[in-house]
Amino acid sequence: IKYGIAIQELHGLQFDNEQCVLLEHSPLKYTYNAANQSLLLNAPSKILSPIDSEIADENIWDDGINAFLLNYRANYLHSKVGGEDSYFGQIQPGFNFGPWRLRNLSSWQNLSSEKKFESAYIYAERGLKKIKSKLTVGDKYTSADLFDSVPFRGFSLNKDESMIPFSQRTYYPTIRGIAKTNATVEVRQNGYLIYSTSVPPGQFEIGREQIADLGVGVGVLDVSIYEKNGQVQNYTVPYSTPVLSLPDGYSKYSVTIGRYREVNNDYIDPVFFEGTYIYGLPYGFTLFGGVQWVNIYNSYAIGASKDIGEYGALSFDWKTSVSKTDTSNENGHAYGIRYNKNIAQTNTEVSLASHYYYSKNYRTFSEAIHSSEHDEFYDKNKKSTTSMLLSQALGSLGSVNLSYNYDKYWKHEGKKSIIASYGKNLNGVSLSLSYTKSTSKISEENEDLFSFLLSVPLQKLTNHEMYATYQNSSSSKHDMNHDLGITGVAFNSQLTWQARGQIEDKSKNQKATFLNASWRGTYGEIGANYSHNEINRDIGMNVSGGVIAHSSGITFGQSISDTAALVEAKGVSGAKVLGLPGVRTDFRGYTISSYLTPYMNNFISIDPTTLPINTDIRQTDIQVVPTEGAIVKAVYKTSVGTNALIRITRTNGKPLALGTVLSLKNNDGVIQSTSIVGEDGQAYVSGLSGVQKLIASWGNKPSDTCTVFYSLPDKNKGQISFLNGVCK
Repeated sequence: IKYGIAIQELHGLQFDNEQCVLLEHSPLKYTYNAANQSLLLNAPSKILSPIDSEIADENIWDDGINAFLLNYRANYLHSKVGGEDSYFGQIQPGFNFGPWRLRNLSSWQNLSSEKKFESAYIYAERGLKKIKSKLTVGDKYTSADLFDSVPFRGFSLNKDESMIPFSQRTYYPTIRGIAKTNATVEVRQNGYLIYSTSVPPGQFEIGREQIADLGVGVGVLDVSIYEKNGQVQNYTVPYSTPVLSLPDGYSKYSVTIGRYREVNNDYIDPVFFEGTYIYGLPYGFTLFGGVQWVNIYNSYAIGASKDIGEYGALSFDWKTSVSKTDTSNENGHAYGIRYNKNIAQTNTEVSLASHYYYSKNYRTFSEAIHSSEHDEFYDKNKKSTTSMLLSQALGSLGSVNLSYNYDKYWKHEGKKSIIASYGKNLNGVSLSLSYTKSTSKISEENEDLFSFLLSVPLQKLTNHEMYATYQNSSSSKHDMNHDLGITGVAFNSQLTWQARGQIEDKSKNQKATFLNASWRGTYGEIGANYSHNEINRDIGMNVSGGVIAHSSGITFGQSISDTAALVEAKGVSGAKVLGLPGVRTDFRGYTISSYLTPYMNNFISIDPTTLPINTDIRQTDIQVVPTEGAIVKAVYKTSVGTNALIRITRTNGKPLALGTVLSLKNNDGVIQSTSIVGEDGQAYVSGLSGVQKLIASWGNKPSDTCTVFYSLPDKNKGQISFLNGVCK
């Protein structure tokens, strides 16, 4: 099974006394090479299992250890003007028990003497690998395959996208924007704060990995950029799903029973049921349907999609709703069209989605909840919504990205946002242009923002990883900004720093200075920032990290991703985990390795050049296959003690034979390390402490062994010792 053999296709297998298959009596052919210890298996194609190269075999999926885990992040800012202090804290506690994952996200902020605590969600979740599904109990978002995603508190059973190949998975958006100063970026969905981060002046990007870890629902993401000078930018990022197209025989479903979870307690929160089902048919057809049942609202949806080959994929859906009021039932209809196309020849990706509400009486579930009066509903209800995403690679000329979202209402034009960007990299020199346009007939707020960014590497001049940057940003609401700065990375990417100067045209505060730095270490991350202009001075600090409490103790580290590993290398302190800046084993030999991919092969590697003197590990790479949300244990077998080159002789003075195996055993008889005797009875042995037994063996008979007696010198600690031993 491990090697992709379909056992059910093998008939008449013969086994030896140890229940191992006799390969010579099977369709499998093999060639064994004793010189390099390799076994080559040759199997007919008819007995090979169809496996997905991205997904590991189910037999080696690991639910991980039982553990309590906590991510924390805290920001502090002091402003000279008014002497105001502001605080922001966020914690993500969790508990893993077997396949179950308990998670929570809570935040607290104190801004201008206004205190606010918010719990975004709390839920328990587990994977069901036999049916490739996920069971959730608590706060989450419904699927957005057919209906708009809504927050709920209850139960849901969904097809688990992470258990199937990427070709059938849901994607997550990338949020891009431009900060004019040191700013705070907040991302909300349905009123809930789901993500917050601090960014320096310039372009920023919140990647799909960060959004995916939050478990948000598909829909519209509301992005707010809070500048240090009090300005606020608001825009939306369309988060639409691709065309609902599945391969022949594949299915996808979602079932939810719970209570609508409203961030504003002024509205009702009824119990509801939602179910959706999608099934792939032959010839590129896919059928789907769904229902939403509430005491005040019912909705039904049906649709179909067609994979039209080189022309992309197209889907059509029809929805009907019944909104129940105190006096009547209002029926409405809507239809939607989606189109996706990936043009390999030109490296173009296009995604279009348009939903038209056929009648004024059509309401989505959220609109039915939030509408209390008939006139208000017509004023707030959408007439249509259109979104488009375009990504175009231009080869050596760079790449272009375009995002467009337009919401039209029955009584006014509504809201519109356009984000266009261009990027180009040539020999390390990076150039990017971006344009953001947002209009709203509701709030009468319109803004055009243009940005130009140039980044030039300085490594050849400074022999350090440094970049000089220049940014020009102009807005229809505010004056033009000029930013000039230097960004650097040092100490194996553990330290990042930035110094920037800003000039704002025609402003009283024409000059501003920004300084920030952050350090990633074994036990977390710490940062500081400073900004100064002619009337104000801000000083800020931030800390973040993660904690895992497990059966062997408590381990502190950097922030823990959704799926991670607890590295155990007992007695080995300060060993570096490759690929993760600043991550080293602590004083006990433990650390946290994040950013693992669930249900896939992940390799965790320790840099052998960072091992302390007189310590050794048997292997530097460990493979793990965690389930989603798991904390798997990556245990390295270590030996701590003197490393020695021993010349071993028998009692008759003759050296031990070439090829004799030496086994170093502790007091319990457990083998800690092995080595092979070379010429003239010499062998390299690691981890000697003077109390272990060193056993030599050269055959299968009880008489083909002897015990090596040796003594360790007090001198030469921390270096290789040269010893003589006698085997008796």
